[in-house]
Amino acid sequence: MKKVFLVVVMIFLATVKMSALADGKEILFRNIPWNTSARNIVYSLYINDNIQIMDMCLYKEIGLSDWNAELTFDKDDSIYVKKGGVEFTLSNPTNTNGENIDLAGYSISNIDMYFMYKNSSESISLEPDDAIFYKAIYRMKVVDTKDVYVDLIKKMTDIYGTPKKNKETRKHLVLNAKDYVEYKESAQWIGNNNTTVYIVRNYKIYEDSKTESEAQLKVVYTRTNATTELKNLQINLDKEARRKEKEEAEKNKNNYNGL
Repeated sequence: MKKVFLVVVMIFLATVKMSALADGKEILFRNIPWNTSARNIVYSLYINDNIQIMDMCLYKEIGLSDWNAELTFDKDDSIYVKKGGVEFTLSNPTNTNGENIDLAGYSISNIDMYFMYKNSSESISLEPDDAIFYKAIYRMKVVDTKDVYVDLIKKMTDIYGTPKKNKETRKHLVLNAKDYVEYKESAQWIGNNNTTVYIVRNYKIYEDSKTESEAQLKVVYTRTNATTELKNLQINLDKEARRKEKEEAEKNKNNYNGL
């Protein structure tokens, strides 16, 4: 009887431990497979989700950061690739009937989608349509970020299990202005195949106030193994830049302009 009880307890503990791993599920953004091309993402959003894309911003070439860039203060300024891909933004997204797209019943100001340039041992494609999907951010448009943060965690927990939570503070001493403390709290779920989703709430409290201000809330879907791919992409982009530079130097070996 003791052995049976011990086995049951061990199974229960194993289940609790796994709950932080999204209950064995792969985490996807709107059920779109990771590494999907930018072209196919647009097609999927329109066909499968009925999202209006006519007003979508054009591709914007940007520097790309790794999976936890928004998760901690230490990483929020990190850029792994200077110009490694493109960003696609839906501002105040609506469906084709003009109705607002929501997240779990809450308003969204932007949906930002990030794509890294396709990188292989043979070549790099700088064609935006071929860039591959690795991160998406819902930027929430809500008044009470604290209550919405709590509710989103509850709903995500129903889907993926118990999250890992974190809270950080960073004090800012401002010359000729009010000092303030910046807060960042998050809840994160890890899924199969190097996938994750996390909810992040940022806010500030100034020294002469006890109330929160400038609060922001976002939900981030991404791949945790994107860091290595981004670093490799930067290495190959640098190699390509050096190759082109040598070609130009060879073409201009007899050019003495301005010397």
